[in-house]
Amino acid sequence: MSIVWLPRIAVMALATFVLIQPAEADTSASQWIKQYRDSVAQTRQIIERITAAEEDGMGWHAARTKVETYCPPKKLSLTGNQLLDILGRSIESSPALGEQPWALALLLSLEKTFPCPNVGANRP
Repeated sequence: MSIVWLPRIAVMALATFVLIQPAEADTSASQWIKQYRDSVAQTRQIIERITAAEEDGMGWHAARTKVETYCPPKKLSLTGNQLLDILGRSIESSPALGEQPWALALLLSLEKTFPCPNVGANRP
């Protein structure tokens, strides 16, 4: 094994550790943002990837159910860093949002940031 792989293995081990902790599913949005802001670069990248993956899943759900709850411009592809910035700004403007589970707070932040026209018409 070459030394080049060691940082990748360390990141994968850390990602596994972060993902297997059951309490992480209930992490509040404020805790998620604090963990992101207080972390070293490699951990920040992991949090960015997890956040981006969550948003990607929201997109797949919307495509499958044909129910859009937020509508970013079609050519916009949000990065994990941008999603965390949206979440952080939303918490700053509505502190109670920070008490919600982070993924729910992210969804609510995206709905506020990118509202859909006629959102009620898309819902079953």
